[in-house]
Amino acid sequence: MAALFLQLLNMSITASWIVLAVILFRLIFKKAPKFLNCIMWALVGIRLICPFSLESVLSLIPSAEPIPKDILVADTPAINSGLPFLNQAVNPILGESLAATPYYSMNPMQGVTFIASVIWRAGIIIMLLYTVISYLRIHRKVREAIPFQENIWLCDRISTPFIFGVFRPRIYLPSHLNEQDTKYVIAHEQAHLKRHDHLWKPLAFMLLVVYWFNPILWIAYILLCRDIELACDEKVVKDMGAKIKKPYSDALINCSVPRRMIAACPLAFGEVGVKSRIKSVLNYKKPAIWIVVVSIAACLVTAACFLTNPHKTKLKNIEQLALESTFENTVAMMVGNGETYQGVQSVNTDLLIELGNIEISSSEVSTNRSSEDRDKTNTLILQTEQDIDRLSIYSYRKGTYICFSSDFSQVWVYDGVKPTSSYRVIHPAKAKEIFESLCPDMINPSTPAPYGTIYSYSHKTENDTAYLSLSPENQSFSFSFSLLSSYAATGTYEEDHSYIILNTDDGKNKYTFKRDGDHLIFIADQSSAMPKFKYSASATEAVVCLPDQAIFEFNDSFQNYISKTSADIDADGVIEDCIIGYGPTSGIFTFTFSAYEKGELEYFNIFNSQYQNLTFAEGADGSMKLRCEALGNNPVIRYFDINIEGENIELSTEDEKIPYWGEQGIHSQFAK
Repeated sequence: MAALFLQLLNMSITASWIVLAVILFRLIFKKAPKFLNCIMWALVGIRLICPFSLESVLSLIPSAEPIPKDILVADTPAINSGLPFLNQAVNPILGESLAATPYYSMNPMQGVTFIASVIWRAGIIIMLLYTVISYLRIHRKVREAIPFQENIWLCDRISTPFIFGVFRPRIYLPSHLNEQDTKYVIAHEQAHLKRHDHLWKPLAFMLLVVYWFNPILWIAYILLCRDIELACDEKVVKDMGAKIKKPYSDALINCSVPRRMIAACPLAFGEVGVKSRIKSVLNYKKPAIWIVVVSIAACLVTAACFLTNPHKTKLKNIEQLALESTFENTVAMMVGNGETYQGVQSVNTDLLIELGNIEISSSEVSTNRSSEDRDKTNTLILQTEQDIDRLSIYSYRKGTYICFSSDFSQVWVYDGVKPTSSYRVIHPAKAKEIFESLCPDMINPSTPAPYGTIYSYSHKTENDTAYLSLSPENQSFSFSFSLLSSYAATGTYEEDHSYIILNTDDGKNKYTFKRDGDHLIFIADQSSAMPKFKYSASATEAVVCLPDQAIFEFNDSFQNYISKTSADIDADGVIEDCIIGYGPTSGIFTFTFSAYEKGELEYFNIFNSQYQNLTFAEGADGSMKLRCEALGNNPVIRYFDINIEGENIELSTEDEKIPYWGEQGIHSQFAK
């Protein structure tokens, strides 16, 4: 029953859009024939009755399924209204209050929906009881009616004329009605019968019984009743001529009755909107042919736009980019927020294919193709073998960028050639679930980096390499301009929008970079002067080691650490989590050693080393050691003991000790 309620709730919401369109139509086309208004209301009925609809690129329905079918089992329930601002306002509340928890066997959303469905059924019962009681009360009043002519009956106990009955409708007139009013009333009620209003109005009320919870549909029913009466008034005046406007209006006044409750069945002559009906009758003029044509065209356009669902396609088909092959051949993947990215250790091809099959709108929601000012909070970079080109000097994060907005309601793709437009995601909750499943171990890029994390960048040319390392924990940096320079600038940095400004500890130098995706661009005219070098014996003059607009690539190699292990390195009986990470010079000349005890950083040092392929390994005596390979064609493997001297980690063998990275390696500022 809960599933049925959700389906009817979705149908109700989508029908609400066409109700708003009909109301707008009534305001714009006031001079159009009134029967067209009734036809427009019939479109609302079709939308409420049919459980399915055709898809069309003309559809203006924001979402055919605002309440996803899987919301009952989703870990984090979310709506998909098709309106980003509404999703952003409602979904965080749903996520906080109705998210699934392991403490309860029932999903909270299931409980809420069950209660709502019970209230819905109770409302239907109340509405049906009201209908039955209304019917019996009227039936009791007309039991003593006497035949007047054909299916017209006179009754002493009623105060206004009306039609009563669905299968065998009768016209009932008050006995006190005068002869002139009787003529016009009969003409009006017979117009109802010819138009089959005695069938359409009860059907509309039955729909209201089912969808009683939607206030917009109550408004629609009230307006429908008024338009039915206006259409009949118009037909009578059109058939009998303009000369009857005055006496017909008098009949409306004479037969009018106060309306206390919404009518369930009868078509009463003076029950609905008498004032507006009199005004319509007195102002009636035969509409010009062009008004009729334009009104009919507007009806057809409204039907095409609101009786159809938005046309859908799949993410893999977005703008004919042939993404299916990319999903199947992805060998490496990164996740980020458009500014910083982290690597995913394993690629789940099945989930990628499932991601490619999520449904999106076939028409764009924004034609903006900028890759800078669009929401890319949740971005995946998919790399195939062809994208992984480590030798390219200016190779930033090559690959296909799948960019989702913060609430996963929109998506766009950049394949390195031209960004696509933005498209609406039909089921944002499903997209979010797949996205998070693809990178379960990743730290949200929008949260602070863990203690000890260092982001390394490098700018490589044929003759030289510059290195930049940033520690987000304490906003410190290390900047080495050139392999030929013995100087490495250190200090703290600040971020101003997309700019990173480095300030050295001595306060004498400043260096500015601009973020561009996941790489940095050096801005020379906002930085201190760079040294000059001659890169060959034949060079006639020295050149600046780091030119303006030099691109620094992110050197994470798909992870922020080199090796992890757990060991009691200080022999205090408590196990430390030990991490070997990249050093301030991108791990080529330096590396970091972090040790955490119960989640708190206990030791941190930076070492200077020419060794490569560092990893933790167990020694012959069972203790944890650092395994290293010496550089060369025939690398020699060495195992360094891990000891604690004071507050520092010491790595040594019988004849060698790995040195710290200058004074900064001891009690490193990166660990403060």
